[in-house]
Amino acid sequence: MSERHDPAPIVLSQRALDHLRFIRDTMSVATTFTAVPGRGGMAMGVIGLGGAIVAARQPTSGRWLAAWLAAAALAVAVGAVATVRKGRASGSSVLAGAGRKFALAFAPPLLVGALLSAALWRAGAVALL
Repeated sequence: MSERHDPAPIVLSQRALDHLRFIRDTMSVATTFTAVPGRGGMAMGVIGLGGAIVAARQPTSGRWLAAWLAAAALAVAVGAVATVRKGRASGSSVLAGAGRKFALAFAPPLLVGALLSAALWRAGAVALL
């Protein structure tokens, strides 16, 4: 007859502490990115509206696209500067943690939009733009 060896009993308090530590670690990694400024977002919106007004008044599709590209470049610059300034003011790094995740999630759609715009322009499909 074999003797049965039960493992040492798990202390409930230690297990609870392990669970709490796991929860704390998970929550600290899953912080929200708060360096996206409200004023910067509003400024980018105003630039977009201004770009729409200017672009609508252009006589050619080439100048229309140039107006939109200029507005987009200006809006991106304003957004980047505002984000960096707010990040510095709050003491958080824009290029680490949640800020890095935000940038990595935001960059691909911007890149694809730029590539699709260039492809549509080269194909002469200005109406789709």
